[in-house]
Amino acid sequence: MDIKNKEVAECDNIDTEQRIFNAAQTLFLQKGLSDTTMQDIADKAGISRTALHYYFRSKDRLFEKSLNNFISNIMPDLDATLKKDICLTDKIIEICCHYIDKLKDNELLPGFMIMELRRNPKEIISFVFNEWTTIDFSSIKEQMEREVSEGKIRRFDISQMVLNIMGLCVLPFVYKPIMCDVFKTLGDKEDFDSFIEKRKVIIAEMIRLWLQDTSNEE
Repeated sequence: MDIKNKEVAECDNIDTEQRIFNAAQTLFLQKGLSDTTMQDIADKAGISRTALHYYFRSKDRLFEKSLNNFISNIMPDLDATLKKDICLTDKIIEICCHYIDKLKDNELLPGFMIMELRRNPKEIISFVFNEWTTIDFSSIKEQMEREVSEGKIRRFDISQMVLNIMGLCVLPFVYKPIMCDVFKTLGDKEDFDSFIEKRKVIIAEMIRLWLQDTSNEE
């Protein structure tokens, strides 16, 4: 095979592999691992099952790669925010807003994560934990202690804060179908996107109140 034909073949291989990966991600999000078959993926990618096995020998391998991509894409750029020269309260609010924006672009992910947590909690938690371990939490602790000593905020439990961020940001997307029905029942013409934008403001208010230092208030 000459150089030109070899380059074309390599390009075709990359395109096919990406098409398979995209098809698998879509199906995993819609149906989960258990209800997605290799034949489903092959059909979605527009290739034969034999060709699929040439690129990915197992569904689990495809799922692992997809899961890693899902989690890395849904995580906001925490490191960049934490390095900013702004107060800790504003950092936390910015993280929440970024997280919500990520979820808006990946609305099927919260339901998918809940479904897969029921199937194999250890695997999902392991992937999430690996992402969180890349975060420099020591900088959060240092800034918290500094701002607490300056009377700017009260001391808080970082693990509780992480859980609060996840709950405040994720749950509206989990309950989106119910929220849309509530809008209709109440005769509210608001759509989900505008509701989520208002949600950012409410979350910011809640965080500011929660972190407010009230020790000197009578």
